[in-house]
Amino acid sequence: QSKGGTKSHTVSVNISGLNAGSYKAEITISDPDASNSPQAINVTLNISQQSPPQIWTNTKNLSFEATAGGSDPSSQTLRIKNSGDGTLNYTISDDASWLTINPASGSSSGGENRHTVSVDIDGLSQGNYSGTITITDPDASNNPKQVNVSLELSSQPSGNKISISCIPSSGGTDTVISIPITISGNQKEIK
Repeated sequence: QSKGGTKSHTVSVNISGLNAGSYKAEITISDPDASNSPQAINVTLNISQQSPPQIWTNTKNLSFEATAGGSDPSSQTLRIKNSGDGTLNYTISDDASWLTINPASGSSSGGENRHTVSVDIDGLSQGNYSGTITITDPDASNNPKQVNVSLELSSQPSGNKISISCIPSSGGTDTVISIPITISGNQKEIK
């Protein structure tokens, strides 16, 4: 009811369950006693498509080096995040038996996730190896994204030897001597 004044009404919209597109509706105001009843107001609702998530990684290549028959190289960190809109829900796989990625999946709305990439050289001989890490989210605009991994295994050194000499080789009390020590072919610490 209004006597010559203006009355405000709130119109709300619920877009849940609606796809991207343009929607039209009409609001009808009627009063049987009004000479200009009914009045119609056209309403248009435009819902734009949300941009898809996008897979971002801090690097396109990881490289490891080790000695065949020696210790595994230190693990490295692969950082992954969503650089697009929405939420990125991804899984990680690889095509090399010597590669391990942990954890093997993640979710990001923009924050970075850290994944540990490890290499197991047990049973591998000298040579160069390559593998591929694949990050997958079917909803991502750049699905899948790949990171190349290289592993270089060098041969065990040969001719490991420690030589010690004493100069001079003999002398009396208070004789000052020098003892040069030569280490060849060794790659690990000797104490």
